[in-house]
Amino acid sequence: PRRGMLSDTLLAAALDHPNIEAGGVFLSRWPDAYRQFTRLIDTVHPYTDPDQARLGKHALGSSSHSYEEHFGSLHATVDDPLGFAQALIHEMAHQKLRALGVSMESAERLITNDPSQPFESPIRKDRKRPMSAVFHAQYSFIYVTALDLHMLAQAAGRQERQNILMLLARNVPRMQSGQEELERHIQTDEAGRLFVGAFMKWSQDVLQRGQAELEANGYGSV
Repeated sequence: PRRGMLSDTLLAAALDHPNIEAGGVFLSRWPDAYRQFTRLIDTVHPYTDPDQARLGKHALGSSSHSYEEHFGSLHATVDDPLGFAQALIHEMAHQKLRALGVSMESAERLITNDPSQPFESPIRKDRKRPMSAVFHAQYSFIYVTALDLHMLAQAAGRQERQNILMLLARNVPRMQSGQEELERHIQTDEAGRLFVGAFMKWSQDVLQRGQAELEANGYGSV
């Protein structure tokens, strides 16, 4: 049986870890996504990364994973509540694509690129990936970037705002790169033309708003 994310470096977190509730509160700053999450996800397996946990309030980000054969469940580290909120929406987006017939290594529908043909992923830089995996990366991290914007709009205090801006600055440039890769190379069936087309318009809007926020807060063009 799979052990989720348990390893020598990631341990099971306490089920009453305070960042679990805090991450849910951050996710609720995007009400539509929060409602969708509660309908699609029924099990969250929490983990802790001791190295990250030692950073305390300076911890930023999260590690997460979900399995195609276990729809409705996800695994994520909870050492940073902002990162944990990102992980929740990130894995939910992966689950949505799987439900629509788009797996990591191939797609039953929507995306018609040859799965043996590799492309540049906006996230995985160690090797090229099938277009279905590239789309998974772009789709899930645009959800994360959109959540960053919702969290930023309701930031409580200067430090929280700066932390969210740092997360946004991490995501916008790589999503811009992914957007360009999809525009150049993605192939679809008729249903995919509508689905991907609508997503690309939303993605562009999220990236434009993200870039504007970064520039307004002294990050310049990223």
